[in-house]
This record gives sequence, C-alpha cells and structure tokens, in this order.
Amino acid sequence: MHGKAKEGSGVIATMNLPTPSDWYTALAALDSFYLAIWMIAALLIALYLLIEHAFNLKPPKLGLDWLNHHYFWHLLWTMAFLLRVPRYFTSFWYDETFTGVMARLPLDRFFEALKGDVHPPLHYIIAKASIFLLGDSDFALRFPSLIAGLALIYVMYRLALSITQDERVARLTALLVALLSAMIHYSGEARYPILLALAICTAWLALLEDEPICFVLAGSATGLLHATGVIYTAILLLMALYIGHNHKRLWKSLEWTISIMLVTVLVGCYGVFVITQSSDISNGFWLWAMLPTWHVAEGLVMMPSPELMIPIYLGVVILFIAGSLAMFRFMRTRTIWIALAIFPPLTLFVLGLLWHPVYLPRALLASSIIPLIGWSWLAVHSKRKGLYQLLIAFTVICSLFSYIYQMIQQSDDMTFDKAFAMCNESEYIYTTSTNMSIASLYYHPERSLAFIDGNNQHQELPLKARQAMGFDFMPPEIVFRDLCTVVNWNYYTTQDEIDRIAQLKELYPYTNEYLELDAFGFYEVIHFHD
Repeated sequence: MHGKAKEGSGVIATMNLPTPSDWYTALAALDSFYLAIWMIAALLIALYLLIEHAFNLKPPKLGLDWLNHHYFWHLLWTMAFLLRVPRYFTSFWYDETFTGVMARLPLDRFFEALKGDVHPPLHYIIAKASIFLLGDSDFALRFPSLIAGLALIYVMYRLALSITQDERVARLTALLVALLSAMIHYSGEARYPILLALAICTAWLALLEDEPICFVLAGSATGLLHATGVIYTAILLLMALYIGHNHKRLWKSLEWTISIMLVTVLVGCYGVFVITQSSDISNGFWLWAMLPTWHVAEGLVMMPSPELMIPIYLGVVILFIAGSLAMFRFMRTRTIWIALAIFPPLTLFVLGLLWHPVYLPRALLASSIIPLIGWSWLAVHSKRKGLYQLLIAFTVICSLFSYIYQMIQQSDDMTFDKAFAMCNESEYIYTTSTNMSIASLYYHPERSLAFIDGNNQHQELPLKARQAMGFDFMPPEIVFRDLCTVVNWNYYTTQDEIDRIAQLKELYPYTNEYLELDAFGFYEVIHFHD
C-alpha cells in the first residue's frame, strides 16, 4: 500500500492499532492453553495407568542397541551441526541487534550503556571477543551460541553418565539435546540462553565430579550471563557449601571454600549495576505475568505449526512429568535436581506476583533440559520403555518437522533487515522508537537519527545509556535532504511517536508503504522528500 502526502495524520488515526491490553489478553489465552495442556497430560497419564492395570497391557518391545553403534558420535555431531547451520542464514530479531550494538561499543561507553540495560555484561563481552576474532558480522555474533550449543550436547552426556552410570542413558540424552528444536534454535541466536544453560549444567557437573576450578568458571559465568542466573548461582553455591563441608579431605574442603568465595566475589561485582538496571523493569518493562509452565515447552520445542502444537506440547509435558518423577525416585543427587529444575521458575513466578513480572521462559532453559536425563532413563530402564521410546520418537520427529516448516515459512516474513533495506538509497534514516533506533544503529550506524522521546514499554533506556550507544538525537529538520523512516506500529506505540510521524507528514511530501508484520503490528516505511 502506498500513502500520499495529503493524507497527513489521517492514516495514523485509522490504523486501529492494538493496545498492550490486547497483547496481554492473547498471552492470557496462551496461559490458559498451557495450563490445559498440563491438566490433559496429567489426566492421560492417570488414565493410561488405570487402563494398564485393568487390562494388564504390555507396552511394545523396542530396542536401543543402535546407541552403542561405533559411528554414533560421528553421526550425532554431523546431524547436530547440519541442523544448526540453516539458522545462520536467517535474519536477526530485535534482541540480536541489541547484542550487536553493545558488542561494537568501546569500553568507555560500554559500561555506561550497560547501566541502562537489564543484563549482566558477560554475554556482550563474549560477543565483543567474537567480532574481534571473526569480524563484524551476524555470523560472528551468533558463533558463540553455536559452540555453546554443541558443547551442551557433550556436557549433558557427561552429566547423565555421572548421575545414572549408564552409557545408553547418557547417549540418548545427548541425542535429545542435539535434535530438539529449541536447542537448535538457541544455538543459532546471538543471545545468552544456550550459554546460560551450558554454564549451569557445567557447574552441576563440576559439583558431581569434584572439580572446584571448573565450578568457579561455570558458576561465575552463570551469574554473569543473565540476571536469572543469580538464582541458579545461589543454588549451586549452597550445594558447593554442602559438598565442601562434608568432604573427608581437609585440603579439598578448603579448595571448595575458596571456590565458593571466588564465585561470590565475581558475581557480586555485577551487583553494583543491579539497582540502576532494575529501574528499567520497575518503570514498566515488557515482561508479563504468566504461570511457571511455559518454560517446559518453550525450552524444548520451538515454533510448532498450529496443527502439531497440541500433540507436541502434550508429548513434551507427559515426558517432562514422567521424567521428573523418574529422576526423583531412581537417581542420586535428587536434591540439587529439584533445586535447579523447580526452584528458579517458581521463584520468578512468585517475584512476579509480589513485585513485577520477571518470569522469562528462555532464561530457564536449564530447568527444561535437565529432566531429559529422566526421559532417557525411562526409555532405557522403565518397564514401559517401549511406550516411552515411541513417545520420545514422536515428539522429536514432530518437533523437527514443525521447526523446519517454520524456518521455510520465515523466509517470506517481514524482518528488520528487509525493512531497513528499503532505506538503502536515503541519506538519513530516522526512527521514532528506541527499539527501532537500536535496529537502525545495527544496520546503518552512520546514517541513523533517533527521536529523543522514543522510549516505550518495549524498550526503555535512560538518556545517558542511549547516548553511550551512539544515538544521534539531531532533529532531521536541521539536516533535511532525503529521509527514510521505518516505523513499527504495534501495541507499544506511544502518542508521542504518533504525533511525531504526523508532524513530519505535514511538513514534507512523502511516499510510504505498509509492510505486514504480525497480528499485533506492522511496519511503515516512509520516504520524505525535500
């Protein structure tokens, strides 16, 4: 669609933009959907057990001898890598452009910008190192996640082996981490989730294998990759304190005590930023209140097609419940498993009730994947192992099929880079919301101008943080020649932004095009002419 200059602000007035309440209503519906899935899953488990007892059912007998094949690891690493490669040809979403902008900042501006964010610095520092070594590109920013995603496969194998002492259980756990779609997705994202999961699982492995030096590195990384990691770090420190206190060798007990102190100091250094950063949330951040059940599905499968959503989620939840019960009943270290898998999501849910919503499913990836060890144990040792093998195979295959389908569909979706590519011939790019300004800075840092009142609930940054990130607040009227504006009209659009666009449309002749984004918003690309 193309607008005319004479339309003025009338176009804006007839947009019928959704509101935040529309978004929250949709999320509440999803909340109810997830709750219903959990209830149906529990009912199906109870119903099956009742029918099995009444009719003396015998589950199918299947085998897992192929797990012992000589070429298992060769095939596993090949599949894992090939499945993750296509993600590297997709466009960045908003959070990834934020990572890119932060990674490019010199250190003297980096920490000022960090004070306006809500995340610890470690992921951005890793991203800075990656672009220093590999060059400034999308691939370089995503590369640490690829390495972390592949490393997580091996760490989960070692973790399962340490807990169960069973090679087949460990290999099946590694296979699940390699094939489940969420693991693939986050292994190709220039953000923290897969690195955080790797740090948490590595720290737990270090506890089990009595490796205090490894624990210092992984435990500190856990608290410095994401604010949620502080909860996991606290749990890990308590477990380390218990191990050190009960160690029979005095020197080993002392070694663990020093390790605990080091992790506490290293993570505590981040505390100087917490008070400043937390103002972003308390002032009205975009997170919403939700039940602590989302992370189970979103941490294991990603973007299922509508036709497969119910069966995939049902399979995941049934296996999660059964696998969790198996870990609790049959495996050692049940205390730390309960603490790592159950306590963090419940803590974030309670904080959301008492203070402000802070429950974020992708930050709880570790709590989702740890019960995969239980899935594998059921498939190898349970008296219903044939049934669990079928259910696991069904869930993984449907998950992969749905993920591949969604990847194909996304190739036609409107993305940041496609929208900004329409401004390639313009001398300046002007953005009227902070989130679009970040994207513009990533793609066109030399030509970007930003609206000083562009903060909204999607991204609110203090003025000093935006200045440190390189925002240029010079009004385009001062340097006006040829200007392109990319607007994301959505449920967080403010009246200030609406008024600013209307003002420019009154001042200058323009042509524009509306680009469909999703049910809750769309892009408008506007070319203003002198």
